[in-house]
Amino acid sequence: MIVSREKGMTLLEIVFAFFVLALVLVSLIGVMGVATRLIRESKLETIATAIANEEIERIRTLPYGQVGLLSPPSPDVPTGTLPETTQVTRMGVTFTVAYDIRWVDDAYDGLGEEDKTRPGEGKGQDYKILKVTVSWQSGGKTSSVRVSSYIREIPRTNRRPFVKYQDLAPSAGSVVWDQGEGVSIPLYALDYDGYISTVRYSIDGYYPPGSSYSYSSPEVNHIFIWNTYYIPTGSTTPFKDGARKVIIEAWDNSGGQDRKERIWCLDNYPPETPTGLETSETAITTETIPLFWTASWDATTPGWATIHAYSYLIYQSRNGSPFSQVGAVTATGELPYIMDNCPTTYTDKNLTPFTYYGYYLVAKSPRGLTSSASAILTTKTRIRAWVSGIISSGVKRQLVFSWEGPTFTSDSTYTLERSTSSSGPWTQDAGPTTLLTLTGSQITKNDTYYYRVKAKYLYGVVSDTNISNLILFDRDTISYP
Repeated sequence: MIVSREKGMTLLEIVFAFFVLALVLVSLIGVMGVATRLIRESKLETIATAIANEEIERIRTLPYGQVGLLSPPSPDVPTGTLPETTQVTRMGVTFTVAYDIRWVDDAYDGLGEEDKTRPGEGKGQDYKILKVTVSWQSGGKTSSVRVSSYIREIPRTNRRPFVKYQDLAPSAGSVVWDQGEGVSIPLYALDYDGYISTVRYSIDGYYPPGSSYSYSSPEVNHIFIWNTYYIPTGSTTPFKDGARKVIIEAWDNSGGQDRKERIWCLDNYPPETPTGLETSETAITTETIPLFWTASWDATTPGWATIHAYSYLIYQSRNGSPFSQVGAVTATGELPYIMDNCPTTYTDKNLTPFTYYGYYLVAKSPRGLTSSASAILTTKTRIRAWVSGIISSGVKRQLVFSWEGPTFTSDSTYTLERSTSSSGPWTQDAGPTTLLTLTGSQITKNDTYYYRVKAKYLYGVVSDTNISNLILFDRDTISYP
């Protein structure tokens, strides 16, 4: 027989155990409440300290003259832009920020009683001490933290301001013109240690109305409008077509200055009509006609340009046909320094012998404005002649000449002329004839002669002449100078 000796807990023991457990739990709850409050206070203090440090750093970035109170309560407090208090809210808690700023006298600067920048106040103003106090309410009580810092004026470096043309401005060497609203001159100015006080522009040293503007900002974007049709003081003409020096300037509050300049080519007006178109009759060949003329100013009105035309277009007519462009000459190099180097000569090549040609010119400005057409020049190429045969008789020679040209009737004839010099005088050697060949008179083997074919013909009702190229006969050698 087995007998169990185990005993159960009595009711009294159970009650006592629950009582002890309750005491422990009540103690733990109290400790947890205290810990939670301490954690919150620590977090709020950390936030307040961060706010104070942020304010210290912010105020240190202010200009030295702004570090002070808006309404100083005493002469020991500098005047500035800060209020006495302000409020900041973080994590649902409102923090009050109070500023305390005082002048500080450096006792070791060796100035003693002489160190009084404000006479009669007994203290110097060597630098400032800033105290920032941040307070808040929590748990029915007020808590606070304080952070302080000394602030001394940083000596000015007096750096010069900086000015430049904005990206929208025409680049150096650009062609500009006035479309009725002026030419824009956009600039950007910056001052590193103060502020921009004035910006200004000028044209060739002249300051037009509205060329200066005042500011009080460290950074400035400004657009000037240059009225190119304005007549400057002391002048009788508007700003002239040609290279114009455009200068922009900026000054800061300490008198520092910067400037930039660009050369622009102003082109408001078309060029004047070309004049003086002519040729050299002695330089004309069977296939080429040289042309030359007087340079045209780049403005129709006299005196309204300081440059000549940028290019010339050459138009040609052949035997009375409609005119068409056959060539052009243009200035070379980079604008705006090329305006006066445009050629005023042109040689028309690959022409037909014994043919009438007419020419006129049109001058062109840098941006493409064109002048009226010049007067028409009419001229003709030479007859193409050559030695087509030699008839020998002992030491005597006879040259047979042929040429290109129309076959004439009795009203128009060809003659052969001869000279011992390329410049004449000329005498008739054979002809006249209406054909395209003649045989010259006899000459000796060692003689030297120059020959030319001369045409006398009617062009409509106008009589005209034409001369061939020169042909040289020398010691049985035929050449064409």
